[in-house]
Amino acid sequence: MCLPYAQIAIVRISATTPKPIVILRFMESMPSVKVSTMIAASAASFRIALHVQLLVECQYPTKLTREATVSA
Repeated sequence: MCLPYAQIAIVRISATTPKPIVILRFMESMPSVKVSTMIAASAASFRIALHVQLLVECQYPTKLTREATVSA
């Protein structure tokens, strides 16, 4: 049985890049994913307001872990 939602694994912010990088980890599924992200970051404090909406359609259940990198 595949998981209905992905998990946010890592949120990385680099001072050299203006946009944060969100790494999504999908467990036990190879899903087709539509990702809607809204990220607000302050350059001074690096505070993040992160909202991720995921629609995951599990088509090929496996025991593998897949990672996808989404740049905002």
